[in-house]
Amino acid sequence: MVRLIVFLFCFTLLWAEYAPNKILIQLKPQDSATAFSTASTGLDSRLVNLLNTGGTDMPEIRKVYEQPEGVRALSSGPAGTGRRMRSLENWFVVEYPATVNVELLIEMLKTDASVQHAQPVYTFRIMTDIVTPDVRYYENETFLGESQKKYMDQISANFGWAITTGSPSTIVAVIDTGISMNHRDFSAINFGFGKIFRPRNFLSGIGENPSQPHDDHGHGTHVAGLIAARAESDGGIIGLDWNARIMPLRVMRRAADGRATGGLDAILAAITYAVDNGAHIINMSLGVHESAFARSPRDLEIFRDVIHEAAVVNGVILVASMGNSNVSGSEINYPAGFPEVISVGSVNSKFSRSSFSTYGRGSRTTELVAPGGDIDNGIMTEGILSAYHAGNGYELMPGTSMAAPLVSGLCSLLLAVSPNITSVEVRNILHNTAGDLGSSGYDVLYGHGIINVYRALTRTPTPRVIPTKLTEVLSFPNPAKYNLRFSFRSDKDIESVSVVIYDQRGRKVTELSSGPGMSGYYSTPYFDLKVNDKYLANGSYIYVVRVKAVDGTIGYGRNVLTVVR
Repeated sequence: MVRLIVFLFCFTLLWAEYAPNKILIQLKPQDSATAFSTASTGLDSRLVNLLNTGGTDMPEIRKVYEQPEGVRALSSGPAGTGRRMRSLENWFVVEYPATVNVELLIEMLKTDASVQHAQPVYTFRIMTDIVTPDVRYYENETFLGESQKKYMDQISANFGWAITTGSPSTIVAVIDTGISMNHRDFSAINFGFGKIFRPRNFLSGIGENPSQPHDDHGHGTHVAGLIAARAESDGGIIGLDWNARIMPLRVMRRAADGRATGGLDAILAAITYAVDNGAHIINMSLGVHESAFARSPRDLEIFRDVIHEAAVVNGVILVASMGNSNVSGSEINYPAGFPEVISVGSVNSKFSRSSFSTYGRGSRTTELVAPGGDIDNGIMTEGILSAYHAGNGYELMPGTSMAAPLVSGLCSLLLAVSPNITSVEVRNILHNTAGDLGSSGYDVLYGHGIINVYRALTRTPTPRVIPTKLTEVLSFPNPAKYNLRFSFRSDKDIESVSVVIYDQRGRKVTELSSGPGMSGYYSTPYFDLKVNDKYLANGSYIYVVRVKAVDGTIGYGRNVLTVVR
C-alpha cells in the first residue's frame, strides 16, 4: 500500500523556540563529578534553591547522556579508535513537571559559582503541514518500482549496484522520529540478519520505552527506507544500500498539530550514543533555524562541540539536510550549517533546485544535492517514494529530508567497497564525482553537484565542462507585458535551451525551455509570462539562458527583463 500524502518535510524554525519546562546546565569540571544525581542530595544548597524556583516541585535532574545500562559501548569511529565521546560529561538536563520561567531561571543559574553555563533546550521541528487535502492509496508493485526508478536513475544507482549493494558491516544511525521495526522492508525474517542495530528512544514520558524507537509520525521510517530498505520477492522498495544496518534513534514525536518536534538534549544524546555504539554514518534530516541562537550565540557551542567530536575526533560521517524554506533560501540551519557536516540540498526530476531547498550563505552553503521532489504553490508536483510507518505501506514525500538519506546511502556503499576509507576521503570522492549543475564548478545553489553512485564507487571524476559565454542575449519586447521571446547567438548546433527567470532577491520564478536549433542566431518561441495562471507582477527580473550544444558543451548568458503593464 502506498500512501500519497504531501508533507513539506524537514525543518523550518523562524523564531527561537524551546521547551517551556527544561534547562540545560553545564557545571564546572570540579563540581560535575559529585554535584548532580537523580535526587537533590549532594547538590549545593544555593543551587537547590535556584532549581526549586520558589516552591514548585523539585525537577528531575539527569545527565544529558549516559551509556544505557546493560548495553556495552563499542569502539568509537569507523576505524575503531576506542575513544569515547566526552563533550557531554559536564552537562545535565533539568526537567520540571510544569512550565517555568526558563529565561529568568537561566539568568539566576548563571550567577551560581558551580554553573559554567545554562541555556534553554531548543526545539527542532520537522514541518508536517499537509498541503493538499487528497490522500490516495496504491497497492500496485509496478507503481513502486516505477516511482523509485525515477529518482534512482537520476543518481546512476543501477550502474552502481552492479559494483556493490552494500554490506551489513556498515551501520547508519538515523536520528529522527524512530522507525517501524516490523515493516517488511526492515524485517530480519527476510534477510537472515538483523536490519535494525541497537535501536534507542531518547524521549521520556508516557508510552516511551528506551529500547523501542517506535515511529508515531512517519518521517524517520521514510528516511531509513531511502538509506537501507530491502525488498524481497513479495514486493516492496529498496534503499540505496540494500544490506547496511540501520540504528534508529528516536528524538522527535508527533505533536498535536501533526508536526514532529524534539529537543536539543535528545539530539545531543543520540549523536553521542551513535558514535559510542559503532555507527559509521549519522543521518540528520532535521535541524534548527539560526535565529534560535541570535540572542545567545554561546548556546550553539555545545551542539558544535558534539558535532566536531563525532566527525573530526572519531571520524564518523555526518550528513544533514539543508532545510525547506518558505521565506529565503539563504537561511542557515543547524546541523547542516556546521562545516563538519555534509550539507545536502534538493533537486527535482529536471535537475533544477527544488523550489523549497535552502542553500545558505557565506561559507555555509549547499555541499551536494540529491533528488528531493518539488512543490508548486503548496502542492506537491514530485515526491520521493519510501516506506510508511503504518503497516507495510509506502508514501511519497518532498523535501531536503529525502535528499540527505540518499547521500548517506552512497556513503554507506563507499564504506562497503573500502571499509578503511576515512570520512575526509569519502567527502572528497563525493565532491569529485558529483554531476555539475548550475554554474560551472562549485556554486551556492547546487554545491559540487548531484551525487553519482557509479562515478563515486568507481572513483571516476566528473569531467568539468568549461562553459562558453553566449553573446547577444536579448528578450523581446523589453519591457514586456504578457509574452516575450529570447534570442542569442551560438557558434554550435543546439540540443536544448532553458531560460530561468529570477526575482530581485534571487528566488526562482519560473523556468522555460525550448528545442534544438542550428548554430548562429537562435530565437525561442513566444512564452506567456504566467506563473500558476497569473501574469508576472510589474518589476525587474534577471534571466539566465542555458544552452546545451550537441557536442555536450554548455553556454550561459544573462540579462535583465522588465515587466510593465
